[in-house]
Amino acid sequence: KIQRRLTATVRLQRKSPPPITSLPQTPTQAIATLARGIAAIIGLVLRLVLSILLACLDTTWEMLLGGIGAATGTIAGLILISGTSFGDYFADWLSWHLPLLLPDVESTVWQVMPLFAIAGLGTGWGLTLAGGFRQERRPLIAGLMGIFGYSIGWLIWQESVSYALIERLLGVVTAIAVTPLALGLGLPSHYLVHTLVAAAGTGTIFSGLAWLGLLPVDMLINIFSASEASLVDLIYTVAFFSLLGITTGLCLGVSYYVVVPILRRLGWN
Repeated sequence: KIQRRLTATVRLQRKSPPPITSLPQTPTQAIATLARGIAAIIGLVLRLVLSILLACLDTTWEMLLGGIGAATGTIAGLILISGTSFGDYFADWLSWHLPLLLPDVESTVWQVMPLFAIAGLGTGWGLTLAGGFRQERRPLIAGLMGIFGYSIGWLIWQESVSYALIERLLGVVTAIAVTPLALGLGLPSHYLVHTLVAAAGTGTIFSGLAWLGLLPVDMLINIFSASEASLVDLIYTVAFFSLLGITTGLCLGVSYYVVVPILRRLGWN
């Protein structure tokens, strides 16, 4: 029986077809395979370039509207406190009702606070209406958070300017001013990440500009106290708030298109 089984096995092996070996590609097939590989690489590069281009366009749009909104709000605030008596009434009202709040601040300086509030309002409107980061367009909330953040930043400056290092204080103040604003923009996800990146980035950039002397200390003190009201000082004030709005849009773009995708790759959805 064993011999019969061995004989049958040998016969089956003889009858089984030889293994199929892969035939070498013809030149035409090799060229076609190479062409498909090159086309796939080109498609990947084009998609990457298109994504980067769209990200740059969205971020630029946010920066543009953020700067325009900030400039518009600043001009409106300057007209309000310089061209009307609202600033004086506001300063007198605060001095009367809040005498213990920042007692070392002169009553005339309080009239600058509405300027910061309206600048924050305009910046919030510009950034939320741009919609470049798929945020909800809610001007009311964004405007109120801008008013709150910029007003708090101004109060912290007035409280700390007498003893703090101006360059470091500017970074802290701008970071604090941007924090409520970023939270109120209605971004689709990762609110805390966007807020942290926007606040840290804006504060670092402004602090660095002050350290480099690109934002002179005298100019900053004048902006926060409005001690002078010449045309050049007004231009500096508008430029300062416009730069703040532009920088906030830039940092939000970095957060939305760089930081958050990396976090998603790492599993933080």
